[in-house]
Amino acid sequence: MILYLDSSAIVKLYIEETGSPLVHKLVNNAEVIATSIIAFAELIATFSRLLQEKALTHNNYRQLVNYFKVDWESY
Repeated sequence: MILYLDSSAIVKLYIEETGSPLVHKLVNNAEVIATSIIAFAELIATFSRLLQEKALTHNNYRQLVNYFKVDWESY
């Protein structure tokens, strides 16, 4: 199965939200995961906003960005 994820779905892989378990399940069952190139900027912006809102610590922010950058290569 080819799975297309927009940035609102991708963020659920890194931040626990409503729908996160479903997105994880879909990703685990997908043969190919696709997204738009703009999703990269949107995810970094989302993580930055969460840091500014103090929903993430600086350490959490750095970890999420690093995990996302590694995962990006597989999208």
